[in-house]
Amino acid sequence: MAESLEVVTFERRGRLSMGALKGGGEKNARVVDDLGETLKVSLDKVLHRFRARIEDGDAREVKERLKALEGELLAGAPGAVDLDLLWDSLEDERVYSLAQLAELYFGEATDRGVAALVRALGEGGDGDEPPYHFRTRPGGLARTDRETFEKIKARLDGERRRREREAAFRVWFEESARAARKNDGARPFEKPPEEQAEHLHVLADYALAGDRSQQAARARRLAADLGLSDPDELLVLLEKGGCLARDANELPHRAGVPIVFSHRVRAEAESIAQAPFDPSRALEEEKRVDFRGKPTTAIDDATTEDVDDGFSLWEEGGELVLAVHIADVARTVPQGSDLDEDAKRRATTIYFPGQTIPMLPPVLQRARLSLDAGVDRPVVSFVTRIRADGSLAPGKFARGIARVDRRLTYDETLAPPEEWREPLRRLEPVAARLRAARASAGALLLELPDLKITIDSSGEPHLALVSSDTPGHRIVSELMVLYNHELGGALRDGRLAAIFRTQRDAVAKPAVAPDDPLYAVRARRGLPPTTLEVDAGPHRTLGVDAYVQGSSPIRRYGDLVAQRQLASLLAGTAPSYSKEDVRALSIELERAERNARRLEAERDLYWICRWLDHRRKEVLPGVVSRSPEGGRGLVYLPGIHMELPLGEPEPPVDLPEGSPVHVVVRRCSARRRTVTFACVGGEGAASPSSVSTDSPVP
Repeated sequence: MAESLEVVTFERRGRLSMGALKGGGEKNARVVDDLGETLKVSLDKVLHRFRARIEDGDAREVKERLKALEGELLAGAPGAVDLDLLWDSLEDERVYSLAQLAELYFGEATDRGVAALVRALGEGGDGDEPPYHFRTRPGGLARTDRETFEKIKARLDGERRRREREAAFRVWFEESARAARKNDGARPFEKPPEEQAEHLHVLADYALAGDRSQQAARARRLAADLGLSDPDELLVLLEKGGCLARDANELPHRAGVPIVFSHRVRAEAESIAQAPFDPSRALEEEKRVDFRGKPTTAIDDATTEDVDDGFSLWEEGGELVLAVHIADVARTVPQGSDLDEDAKRRATTIYFPGQTIPMLPPVLQRARLSLDAGVDRPVVSFVTRIRADGSLAPGKFARGIARVDRRLTYDETLAPPEEWREPLRRLEPVAARLRAARASAGALLLELPDLKITIDSSGEPHLALVSSDTPGHRIVSELMVLYNHELGGALRDGRLAAIFRTQRDAVAKPAVAPDDPLYAVRARRGLPPTTLEVDAGPHRTLGVDAYVQGSSPIRRYGDLVAQRQLASLLAGTAPSYSKEDVRALSIELERAERNARRLEAERDLYWICRWLDHRRKEVLPGVVSRSPEGGRGLVYLPGIHMELPLGEPEPPVDLPEGSPVHVVVRRCSARRRTVTFACVGGEGAASPSSVSTDSPVP
C-alpha cells in the first residue's frame, strides 16, 4: 500500500500554494506543488499543515491528488473570503498563522476554512506579487500597513475599472468595425460615444505611429484583443470607419519626424517675423549691395511657396551683369537658437503629394525669407559679368538686398511675358555654354521628365510626366550648379570646412544610345557613389571640381551651414563652424536627409499604387529592365517613368533585358506599397503569361 503524504501550504516568492511533503531534513523539505513541480522549500516557509493527507505517487499523480483534495475542501468550505473585511479585523504588526486567520473569519480553524483562505489569498495577488492585503512573515501573515493598502487597493480598483471600460470598448468597436466593413458609406468611428473616444484615440495614434505612439504598450494590448495587431490593418479600418482621414500619411509619425513646431520655436519664429527689416540700415551697417531696381525674377513650380533663389540681369558699362541671389537665412536665423537647433534636427523640408513638412516655421518663411515678388529681402549673391562670347568672367560673392519683380513658372518661360523675353533670350546661350563646359569635363547630362503626383479635391491621385526641358529649367538648373560650384570653390580657397558633395570615381556612361528607352535606367545604375566630405573634391556626374549645396538654405540645413561659412569668409571673421563641427554635422544631416528622401519615395509609392489599383484592367506598355529569371525582375514603365517589380513568368518564357512587354495589374496594396503584375504579351513572350511579385515597389 502506497505511503500517505502530509499536505501543507507553503510560501514561495510571496505566493501561497498547496503541496505535499516528499521528505527532507531539519531545515528544508522536498515538496511537490499543485503544478507537479518538485521543489526544495525551507521549513520556515511552510505556513500550515493540513489534517488531510494524500496517497503518494509520481509528481503527476501527486499533482492530480492535490487538485482533487483542494476541490473537496473548497466544496465544503463555509463560504468565500472577503479579504477587505478580514484585513479590517486584524491588528497592525501582528503575525497571524493561517489557522488563526481561519478561526477569526469562520469561527473555527478547519482544513476547509484554511483552503478557502488560501484560495482567496492566491486570487488576491497581482502577477508574481503577493496579495496586497498581507505580507508573509516567518510563521504566518501580517496585514499590509494602511497607507500601502489604500494605495494598492486604489490602483487595483482603477485597473479593474479600466478593464471593464476596455471590455465595453471592445464590444462597441467590434460592432462598429462590422458596420464599417459591411457598408462603404458607414463611418461609425467618426463621432464615437464620449466614453469610447479616449480608447479610440489611443488606437488611432497607434495606427499612425506604431511603436512610437505615446501609449504603445496599451495600444498593442487593445489592438491584439481586437485581432488587429498589424498597425496597417488597423489604419485601413479606422480610415474606412471615419476615425482617420482617408489616405492618412503614417510615414512621418512612424519615423519620428516632428510635424508641428514646439511652442518655444513658434514663439521665436513669430518674434523674428514681426521685427521689421530696415533695408537702409542693412545697406549702411552691413555694407550690403543694393540690387533693388535691377530686373529680377524667380522661376519655380507654380506650387512653390518657399522661394530660395532668383536672379538679376542688367547692362552696365556695355556689358551684361548677372547676379544669382539666394535668400540670406543665416542673417535671420541665429546660430544656436531654439529655432536653429530645431531646424538642425529636422535637417530638411519633406515634400509629400498634398503635404509639406517644412524645416523652418512657415510664418518665418513668408514674412522674412522667401524671395516673393515686390518685397525687399536680404540675399547672398554671386555676381559675374557675361562676356561678348557668352562666357562668364570671374565673379565674386556679395551680401545684398534684392527685390523680385516677378515670379515666373517653368511653363511660362516657354512663352514669357514681354518684359522677360529678352533677358531669358540672353541667358539661354549662357546656360547652354555652362552645360557644354560641364559635358566636356565628363558630366552626365540627363533630360529626364519629372513624375508629378497631384491629389484632387475628392482625394484621387493624378500622375503626369512634366518635361524638365524648358528654358526656365535649363537656366535655373545651370545657375544653381554655377552658384554651388562657385560656393564650393570659395570655401575651398578660403580653407573653410563645408559639406562637400564628392564623386571621385569616373561616371560609367550607358553603352546604349540616348534614345534607347532604358538609357536613363542604365545611366542611373552607372553613377558613382556620392560621399560627403569636409574637404573639396570633384563631382564627376556634375562635371565640376568642387560642389557644395548652398542654394536652398530655407529647405536644407546643410545649405544654411555653407551659407554661414561663406558669411564669415565675406566678413573676415572666424568661421561659424570648425572642421570637427562640420564633420559631425555631415553625419547627422546625411542620416536625416536620407530618411526624409526615403519617406518621400515611400509616400509617392503609396499614391502610385493607389493610381495603379484603379487601372487593373488597363494594359501598360513597358520594357524589361532586369530579366525576371529567379523572380527578381523589373519592368520599366515609360508612361510613369518608373521601374516596378516583375516576377518570373509561369510558364517560363525568355524575357531578356530590353524586351518590350505589356503588363496589367493583378493585385495592389497601397498601404504595403506592393504590386503584382501579370504579363499579357510582348516581344519575347510567346503567349500571355502570369507574372507576379509581392515585393515592395523599389
